[in-house]
Amino acid sequence: MKEDTVILKTRLLSLLFLIALVNFSFIQTSRKPDVIVMKDNTKLEVLIQEVDEHVVKYRKVSDPEGPVYSVRKTEIASIKYGNRETETFDNAVENPDRHPVTTPDKVQR
Repeated sequence: MKEDTVILKTRLLSLLFLIALVNFSFIQTSRKPDVIVMKDNTKLEVLIQEVDEHVVKYRKVSDPEGPVYSVRKTEIASIKYGNRETETFDNAVENPDRHPVTTPDKVQR
């Protein structure tokens, strides 16, 4: 009878450990949003996809599989990444002929 109790407790502890492990793995895989701070102090909470020479491409946090939007670096003051790093764009040079900009009203497909 005592052996049954030990086996039951061992199984229960194993189950609790598995539940905790699964929950921890979900926490580790979630990506924190990035924040684009525009020069007019507007803040966009986004998931940045790419930062190139003239343009920053991102997706909305509310639609991470949705369309990719673009904003010129000349319009951005800084980016606060989800990993707590910050990048500033005080001296970004604009070249509008090379990189069209997509605003949330004009989705690039």
